[in-house]
Amino acid sequence: MVPLTLYGESYALPETQLFSMIFYRKDIFSELDLTVPETWDDLYDIIPIFENNHLDMGFAHSYTMFMYQQEERLYKGELKLSDEVIKALEDNGYKADDIHLTSGMKINLDSNVALAGWKKMCELFTMYGFPVTFNFANRFKTGEMPLAMTSYSAYGQLTIFAPEIRGLWEFTLVPGTMDEETGIVNHDIASGVTGVMMMKGAVDHGNVEPAWTFMKWWTDTDAQARYGNELLALLGASGRHDTANLDALARQPWPASDYNSLREQFQHLAATPELPGGYIIGRYTNFAFLAAYNDNEVPTEALLKYIDAINNELSRKREEFNLPTFQMFEHIEELSFLPYEVKQDPQDYLKGGTGLPSEEKDDTGLSDESKETDTQE
Repeated sequence: MVPLTLYGESYALPETQLFSMIFYRKDIFSELDLTVPETWDDLYDIIPIFENNHLDMGFAHSYTMFMYQQEERLYKGELKLSDEVIKALEDNGYKADDIHLTSGMKINLDSNVALAGWKKMCELFTMYGFPVTFNFANRFKTGEMPLAMTSYSAYGQLTIFAPEIRGLWEFTLVPGTMDEETGIVNHDIASGVTGVMMMKGAVDHGNVEPAWTFMKWWTDTDAQARYGNELLALLGASGRHDTANLDALARQPWPASDYNSLREQFQHLAATPELPGGYIIGRYTNFAFLAAYNDNEVPTEALLKYIDAINNELSRKREEFNLPTFQMFEHIEELSFLPYEVKQDPQDYLKGGTGLPSEEKDDTGLSDESKETDTQE
């Protein structure tokens, strides 16, 4: 629900969910006497062996993975409450209770953890020579790339496209970061979702309740499981439905080991919230990556060049939606941000809720304010 929720209001119900996993060739790993890397240190250990055997690894340009595995978030959280912050809020037409609206005002890519993760990601391509673009299915099939991190939806593609290597490959958790104090390995990775929304016409024509009933039915376990199984029956393995409903996913036919890996990775997901202006982040981080890759710029310096531009675009869009911007608080000398937190129960949508007290909801499960906002979207 994280990408579908903004400041306590949910704007859609999750329908599909995708994320990356590690695909590897069991036969090649066995031939080279290698084990699948559990941590990034393990992965670095096998890079020289791959290079000596003229083999490649395939990885996406995912810097958020390194952040999330160390409990670092993409955005800064809400401001720490103080008399000066309250005064600034009131001077700009807000109340002290609106402090939660200050979360997401600035990007968190200039933190030490984020910069270290960014550098780590860039070095996979600049220092270790990982290919920036590649045809995963072809190179995995031929054995040129016996290990790659890609969307788990490639499972169906490989099943149909490469029947000759059936039984010779698996997918598993992405490499994780070990906590030196606890010894626990964090395998978190960003995931993306698509959602089902109620259109404005449902309100205009008095169909809010039936529309809400349909949304709940469609995202419920029975409907999602039946739809997924019918797709498989009609299209075969290539028709797997990437449902966001875990109970429906369990009802699809999966080999036991593959389902266990998939289920475990589902327990290690960290979604990125969708905030006003967030579209600009991908553009500027791509510019920074290309500067490091093509022009040999220092990765962290290349990224830091775009931090102000990202924050300014976030502010421009926040003004459009009448949300506080960080410029309102720049005069405060000691300004501190709390960790970003989504004030929403991830499973609350199953109960038809939006994170609001029950007395503020009608029988549709949406508050009046939420329905009004949804229709304007």
